[in-house]
Amino acid sequence: MLNSLLIENFRSLEKLEVPQLGQINLIVGRNNSGKSSVLDALKLYASFSDEGTLVDIIDEHDEFYILEEDSSVSPYESLFYGRRFKENHKIIIGELNDPETRLSIEASKAVELHLPVDKESGGFLAYQVSYQDIDDQNEGRFEEDSNVVNTFKITQNKKTKRIILDNLADRIYRNRNRKTKMNIKSYSDITTSFISNDELGDAWDKVGLRDYASEVLKALQIIEPKIQAINFVNAQDWGRSSLYTREKERRIPLVRIEGVDFPIPLKSMGDGIIRLFQLSLRLYEAKDGFLFIDEFENGLHFGVQKQAWETVFELSKSLNIQVFATTHSWDCIESFTQVALERTDIEGCLFRIGKPTRGPMKDKTTATIFTEDDLKILSQSHVEVR
Repeated sequence: MLNSLLIENFRSLEKLEVPQLGQINLIVGRNNSGKSSVLDALKLYASFSDEGTLVDIIDEHDEFYILEEDSSVSPYESLFYGRRFKENHKIIIGELNDPETRLSIEASKAVELHLPVDKESGGFLAYQVSYQDIDDQNEGRFEEDSNVVNTFKITQNKKTKRIILDNLADRIYRNRNRKTKMNIKSYSDITTSFISNDELGDAWDKVGLRDYASEVLKALQIIEPKIQAINFVNAQDWGRSSLYTREKERRIPLVRIEGVDFPIPLKSMGDGIIRLFQLSLRLYEAKDGFLFIDEFENGLHFGVQKQAWETVFELSKSLNIQVFATTHSWDCIESFTQVALERTDIEGCLFRIGKPTRGPMKDKTTATIFTEDDLKILSQSHVEVR
């Protein structure tokens, strides 16, 4: 769990310092202030810059078009401040006061070495792949070496790995076909988009026969208290009817409601209930890690946001999760503040990202922290913090 945060040279954030964090953190700020960039940076931190996570971040921002426009420019350059690889230019993400645990990402040209590994038996010669950085002092030695590759050199907690940047289009295609098996990450995320029925079904399979299923039902009952059970059915059974047109989806979520003797499609009950379903499922997936929520209030009426935050606070404590969420909504800030003040057993923190228009930090992205004591004053005085 992070107690503070430093982000350097990532996206629009040249250097952002957040000296204090809570277990539940709400990020506010104007459009294009860097809120989503903070979430993306934290995804890289939580996953040790997993290649599947990198692909997802670039893809979400439509930045693979760069490969079509100019094959000499890597879309991964968009991750760096200034949108270009520069010498000694590193992305740094992690604790403000603990350099050893920070994630470091830098573009590096290296030579790929195949070193023989001694085997006592087996009758074959094995090789271990390693990389030697090419710098100004040894660049001449490798000018015509076919094993020279462009890489991301990634370091965290004294561990180093490489991601090859050459032949990127082919690598992306292969990665997309297998990333569900290769992603090693300790986070879950909720974007501004609603996920498909199939993704909901896969997430439900992890909890449907566990005690946690009751927590999912409680979340749905925030909007419809009469919901008694949920199940997924095979979409192919519905596909025999010419009325069902979404043939690509495998499964459909249905709920049983008190007083109704036939199942009701969950999606017929509105966006809010789908958002709560997704929220409760993603919380379970984030156990002992991080949950990132972009635009928390999306799909939720202000009248249920306090109960939604209560769910987040309660389950984050029991599942040992650190939450980072963004919002543009004053209703969301107000409901978060109410729950943070009520839950004295779990720290809630709000921080605003912005660029001062004057002073020594003019036009530099900064974070203003609002602790629970500050939130109490804000809730009483209705000070605008967005």
